[in-house]
Parts: sequence; structure tokens; C-alpha cells
Amino acid sequence: MLTYASISRRIRQVIAPVKALLQAKLGRCPRCMRWSILGALASWSAYAATASFWPDPGLLVALGIPAVCFTLLMATHVIVYMIRVSVALRAFERRVANGSAPVTVRISRRQLVWMACQAAVGFVLMAVFGRSPAFAQAAACAGAHNNKFTTSSEDENEVIARRNLEKSILLLCDNPCFDFACATGDCRATQAGLKNPGIKCHFDKKRGIFFCQADVLTCVCGCSTCEGQNSLIPPFNVGIGVAATQAAAQAAAAADAQALCGQFCGHLLCPAPTRPPCVVNVFALGGVTCTQDRKTGKFACIQTITTCTCRCGT
Repeated sequence: MLTYASISRRIRQVIAPVKALLQAKLGRCPRCMRWSILGALASWSAYAATASFWPDPGLLVALGIPAVCFTLLMATHVIVYMIRVSVALRAFERRVANGSAPVTVRISRRQLVWMACQAAVGFVLMAVFGRSPAFAQAAACAGAHNNKFTTSSEDENEVIARRNLEKSILLLCDNPCFDFACATGDCRATQAGLKNPGIKCHFDKKRGIFFCQADVLTCVCGCSTCEGQNSLIPPFNVGIGVAATQAAAQAAAAADAQALCGQFCGHLLCPAPTRPPCVVNVFALGGVTCTQDRKTGKFACIQTITTCTCRCGT
């Protein structure tokens, strides 16, 4: 039965990942920018050709809608990127004023706009032509890189809500990490630096679920390839299952562990330019431990993974 609380929960569940996705990609993702530019060019080319040779009003409207949408998306990427650059420059200027940065030159508004425009042009060029040395030298991948965003997760079980949030943070950090250079392989997220006190969870009595949230300050990146020896990193290293019986909880934990192995491989990349999907090659389960909650009577099982290797292909 639908209630106001259940509808509200569903809406939050839909909005939260969309909001996190926009925060992570708008003005940050050259690959997304590239596709929006290509989409706009292709859409407007089709619109112009149709207007010249077959000016049907209905068809022109149908072709104009995606063209406008791609153009707006492209413009939004550029504007958000310029805003991020301007905010970062003003924040640095405040550090100078406080004496925490070794620079004493104040940035005027005209200089700020010009620097933001230069950065936006560089962002567009990198999006169109890729990370070519002809345009810029990409920064080294390994290490922590500033990338602030807030994301959340919710579930009836606190352990699962916390784990899903950790997974979401890592996958959201993959996009900004991709922009950094590797001698071999591609730059992917390995962990994240969170604002104190880290992941915060609380139980919503009205909705009967645990709500977890975290403020990410940095994404820690490292170079990796799909194939080869890749050690499982948290939170992809253990499966979690919760059910009314121990057997059902064990089965759920095993299924969760197998899904995690697939998601871990999915976050790795195969060599360019074709980039086939990175899929599971060998998977094997380890030991499992289960506990029972005295209040609810439910069993919670933790399933370890002994082997999870990946390969390029379908």
C-alpha cells in the first residue's frame, strides 16, 4: 500500500543518486563533454540537412529537440566548469589574505574571468581531442586529488547502507580520476578522503530505514588495468546478506559477493581505443560468518572473496 512516507522515500531514493551523479560529472567529466559536443554537432547537422532538402515542420521539431538538449548540456558543462574554476581561485585568494598561501598578488575580476575562460577553453579542447600532450600535460594519477561532493545511501540495514555508500563514493571518484595520466593503464579511484567524522548514519524512525551520508574532500587515485593481478579493494572485498534464516542470509551474501566482483571489474578499464567491457574472469568464494540480531531475529552474513580476476571482453 502506497503511503506518503513510502512515496517520499522512493522520491529520495531516485533523487539522491541523480544529484550525486550531477555533482560528480557536470563540469568535471571530459568524456561526457565530448559526447555532448558530438551530439550537438550531429543533431544540428541533421537539422540543417533536413531543413535544406526536406523541410517538414514535424520532422524539424523532432530533430530540433535533441539538438537543443545537447547544446544546453554542452553549455552547462562549460558554465559549471568555469564556476568551479572561479570558486577555486577565490578560495585560493582567501588563503593568500589569511597568510596561509605564499602569494601576495590579488586577482582582479577581469583576470578572474579571463583565467576561467582560458580554463574552459582547455577543458573543451581536452574533451574534444583527448588528453594529448599537444594541448596539456595531464597531472600524475597516483595520490589524492581535491574533488568535493556530498552523497548518501539508505537501507533497512545499517551495514548495507554504509557499504553501499562506500561503493558509491568510489565509483563517483572514478570520473575525476580518469582525467589524470598513467604511464600504463588508466587512472581509477582506490579510496576517498572524507570530511570528519567520515560516514554519518542515523535511523529514521518514521521511514524505518538507516540514512548514511558523507562529504568527500579528495579522491585517491591509482593506475590499473583490467587484466592482471588487481587486489580487491574495500568495499568490493566482502559480500553482505541479511535474511530471516541463516541459509537465506548465506545465499544472499554469496550472491552479493559475486555481484561485487562484477562491479569491481566494471570499474576498471580495458585499453583504448576500443575499450571492450572489463568482465569477471575467475571468481571464488572464501569463508562466511553469520550473526543473529537479537531484536529483529534476522541473520546477517559476511562472505569473503578469495579470487576475483578480470578480463577484457564480453
